[in-house]
Amino acid sequence: MKKLGYLLLVFTVVFTSCSEDKEVIDERNAFVGTWSETYDLDVMMDGQEFEQNGTADIAISKGSQANEILFTSEGQTVKANVSGSTFVIPVQTITVDFGGTIYELNYSASGQLLNSQLEYDIVMVEKTGQDLSVSGKAVASKVE
Repeated sequence: MKKLGYLLLVFTVVFTSCSEDKEVIDERNAFVGTWSETYDLDVMMDGQEFEQNGTADIAISKGSQANEILFTSEGQTVKANVSGSTFVIPVQTITVDFGGTIYELNYSASGQLLNSQLEYDIVMVEKTGQDLSVSGKAVASKVE
C-alpha cells in the first residue's frame, strides 16, 4: 500500500510539473509602428466654430508599463492604456499652435484597432479655461 501511495505521488508531481506554459502575447505589438492619421476636428474658439481637417504622422511605441503605449506626433508624446484591441488616452496636457497662439490643452482620446486601422475620438479643452475646445474623429493606417 505504501508503494502505491508513493507511485501516485510521483505521477502527480510528474504530470503537474510537465504542463504546457502558455505563451504570453503582448497586446501592444499590434499598435507599435508608424501610422498616417487623417483627422476631422470641430473647433470652438472665441465664440467662433470652424472645422480643421488634416493629416499627421504618428509613431507608436511600447511604454514602460505592461499595457501602455506611447503616441508621438509633432514632438509631443501622450500615454495610452491598451486592453485587447482598444485603447484609452487619459487626460494629458499638450501644447497646440492655433493661428500663431500657443495653447495648453487637456487632451484625451479613445478608440480601437479595426482591420489594420486605428479609429478614435479626440477631445481637447483649453487648460486655462479660455474659450477653446476641440473634438473630432481620426483614422490612422499603419505605414510600417
